[in-house]
Amino acid sequence: MENVVIYALSDGDANVLAPLLTHLYDLAHFPYVLRVHGLLAHRDDLEAVFHQALHEPTLPRFVHLFASDALAQAVEAFCASNGCEAKDLYAFLTDKERPKRQDDSRACARWQAMDFTTHFDDGKHPEGILEADVCLTGVSRTSKTPLSVYLASRNLRVANVPLLPESPPPVELYRLPPGRIFGLTASVERLMTLRRERLKSLGLPPDAAYASEARIREELRFADGVMKKIGCAIIDVSLRAVEESAEIILRLLAAQQTDAVRTADEMNRVNDGNRKESIEG
Repeated sequence: MENVVIYALSDGDANVLAPLLTHLYDLAHFPYVLRVHGLLAHRDDLEAVFHQALHEPTLPRFVHLFASDALAQAVEAFCASNGCEAKDLYAFLTDKERPKRQDDSRACARWQAMDFTTHFDDGKHPEGILEADVCLTGVSRTSKTPLSVYLASRNLRVANVPLLPESPPPVELYRLPPGRIFGLTASVERLMTLRRERLKSLGLPPDAAYASEARIREELRFADGVMKKIGCAIIDVSLRAVEESAEIILRLLAAQQTDAVRTADEMNRVNDGNRKESIEG
């Protein structure tokens, strides 16, 4: 069997798309070659990729995540005219069609959120945590990256931080307001299944320590302690799709904003009353 060639394209860091492929394809059961092309900002950048794709020995597949609707549409048009399969991760993660036209200011905000999120993925550059609208944290295979990308498509700047017993969390994680941090957890059984599949996709033995029950329990105990110390909300993603977890986070953020407005209104009423008493006195 010849290798299936998969092109992963993005106008940000395309390397973050690799973990999402397991949600799209059963990679453990067919050989494949992944060609990653990131920072594609212009149509000319795509032309070079298209030229390479046309010279592949087998018909390639395309997976793409663009803030730019124009670039996404260019990939879809190329695939349609050349018989290639294309998957738009924006549509996949948001479960809706990409808009045909979009207000420039909204497109810019989404691009900036995507760029931020890919830059601060998987604990890279921890100083960015303090600039994030949302920070996700948890052990490996709790959907941190897919959920980050989904939230970025809703114009939120997201950082995510993996938790490992051997590596203390960055100090920035304790400096961010806990209402902007969301801990992700899952059952031992679910994590064992996901990790074994991940190992198989990498050509590694599925019984490695990474997927053992003892190791997973150790990581979960450590992560639970960190999350409780932070005081953040904890979401069990075991049986939840990415969009379901995202909706929980969005609801919690909206509730916080409502509480903040209510508190501000109450403080204003108290201050107005104090000023009135001062004047009358």
